[in-house]
Amino acid sequence: MKNVLLVLAVILTMFFSSCEVYTTPGPQGPAGVSGPPGNANVQTWFFTIAPYHWSTYGNPGYSDHSKYVILSIPELNADYVDYGLVMVYLESGGGSYTPLPITAASGSTDTWIYNYVSPYQVEVDIQLASLQTPMINSNYGFKVVAVSGFYRKAHPDINWNNYSEVKKALSIQ
Repeated sequence: MKNVLLVLAVILTMFFSSCEVYTTPGPQGPAGVSGPPGNANVQTWFFTIAPYHWSTYGNPGYSDHSKYVILSIPELNADYVDYGLVMVYLESGGGSYTPLPITAASGSTDTWIYNYVSPYQVEVDIQLASLQTPMINSNYGFKVVAVSGFYRKAHPDINWNNYSEVKKALSIQ
């Protein structure tokens, strides 16, 4: 019984007493090393896809027939996909990029290049109007740019469909 009363007395004393700690801030530390230029609200990834990385989906003659590749991006979380903006560009030479989707009209060999975005990956598809298997004989370069929802909403004046404007606004290299 004495132990119970002692524990109760200690708890009540702690409960009804108040302590304040007064501290004096120390001196300012030295400045840290500057990081690389950039924007914390924007992520960029580059991919070079060799012909052997493409897989075939569906059968020739059917509307779902295409070549596709999965671009794995562990940092591309659901926040970017659900609330932000994910843009995919095809390298078109000379440091220039063309936003997807692309329709290249040339008669019976009309080509569509488009993408699907989901958390942690981007799927890029190439499909022909003839529904035949696309022949991929060279590397394709892709750039994926993800913008946080906060940044996108804070800058409604940016034309997100114009790569040059996006590049300038986001300081993309």
